[in-house]
Amino acid sequence: MNREDNERHLERVLFREAFERRDAGAGVASAAREAAARAARKRAALKAWLKVRDKLPPLLEDLNRKLVAIGAELRVSEVGAHDYSHRGFPSIGRGRLDLFVDGRKTTRSLEADLAETGTVHLYMYLPKETRRLDIDVAEADADRIAEVLIDFVDLATQDDFPPGSLTGRSP
Repeated sequence: MNREDNERHLERVLFREAFERRDAGAGVASAAREAAARAARKRAALKAWLKVRDKLPPLLEDLNRKLVAIGAELRVSEVGAHDYSHRGFPSIGRGRLDLFVDGRKTTRSLEADLAETGTVHLYMYLPKETRRLDIDVAEADADRIAEVLIDFVDLATQDDFPPGSLTGRSP
């Protein structure tokens, strides 16, 4: 190679390296923006989750007063980590309610799993099936929470108390 070829080759190499550095810098900036956005979503989801947790005790107290008539009660229980959390969006909050009938714990439970995206995955473990419901945590107001709890109790106790068994009337 002569001197001119060497200079052209050097210019190409330097030009390519400049573009690679620019692209790498853009990737870092993009990754930083994505991390900041993800952290903001996570903070918003946690803030909404804490509001939901604050609404739960009075709702449970009211519902348990009504459930005394059939000898049932919902209690807050510990819940362990789930194996089915998505790696890209791990769980950042969990909760579990167990159904007790006549003071004894049953296998029926309602588990909530909050993802970083702000979606609450609800799992209803019932006698004959497992149901899943996804709710945006921002939409979880007191009425929606009460509705989900009542639906769970209704589904969880329908084998114990078929329609009409409490009133003596057939449906």
